[in-house]
Amino acid sequence: MFSQSDIQAKLGPDNPWFGLIEEAYRIPGREDVWITAFWESPDNAKVFEFHTSPSMYERFASQALSDEGDSELAEKAMAVAAIIESHGSG
Repeated sequence: MFSQSDIQAKLGPDNPWFGLIEEAYRIPGREDVWITAFWESPDNAKVFEFHTSPSMYERFASQALSDEGDSELAEKAMAVAAIIESHGSG
């Protein structure tokens, strides 16, 4: 499994990854961090911890508040940061 720093090193401020995560987390009426059955225990807990970590929150919040990039991407990043924050991170 990749470490959080490995994954973050590959991400750039305009990476479509922000939009992909937003699409996965913002199911209308069921906004949450979704971990699929692909991740078996105990890895599912590690994946959830990664996706709700303070550093992941910071990554999305920074993108949302950045003056660079487009407003649609910033809106998606802010929505994901809010979902992460609802799990006590951020």
